[in-house]
Amino acid sequence: MMMRITIAFCATGLALTGATAAPVTAELAKTCNALVEKKYPPVQPGNPAAGLRNGSSADARAAFRKCVDNNGKVDDAQPAK
Repeated sequence: MMMRITIAFCATGLALTGATAAPVTAELAKTCNALVEKKYPPVQPGNPAAGLRNGSSADARAAFRKCVDNNGKVDDAQPAK
């Protein structure tokens, strides 16, 4: 009885983990980093503590994450109103 419960919990745990995300390649990370640095330039180059000219660090992280999710293709065009 205890063995069946343990197996059931293990099977449930494996089913809930689902598919994992593919690792980010170095090339993709470099591309996205360059795009983010272009969109959110630092106040003082070489000094990350100085902050960003446009937006916040959270904005830059979100842009990087979006770039990685889209495989380096970022559409900055605003939709027509």
